[in-house]
Amino acid sequence: MSRYALALGVTLLAWSGIAAGQQVSGSVDREAYVRARLILIERQPPCGFIYAGSRVLYMVQEGPDGLQGEPLEVIVGCIEMPMTEWNGMGDLETFVPGDTHYLRISRDNLRGVGLFDDKDGRAWHMLAASLTPLVAMEASPNP
Repeated sequence: MSRYALALGVTLLAWSGIAAGQQVSGSVDREAYVRARLILIERQPPCGFIYAGSRVLYMVQEGPDGLQGEPLEVIVGCIEMPMTEWNGMGDLETFVPGDTHYLRISRDNLRGVGLFDDKDGRAWHMLAASLTPLVAMEASPNP
């Protein structure tokens, strides 16, 4: 069996695990930072009048206990545009399967993606994506 066929089989098994209703552990907060390898992209039509979201599948390499080592489904708004175009979203230019990304994700649709398929609420929403580590910003005290 070729490496490609094996990788595809593993990817499909991971994707089917998500589709079967795998739930994220309750120990994970509403927002998280993770390092993850991009496995699969399910692109939506390009953005236009509607802010469309594409589903992507990652395998988390490093992150909170409830996510580490698990497949992670994320909604990415206007995936065809570089993340550098969106204020504060990181330095990622393109989404390429096999690449490792540093992500800031949220359970809430904070970017206001209007059209997406999150498979019954299991998907996270992309807040930032980068090839270099993202720094968790601490709230500054009010003067």
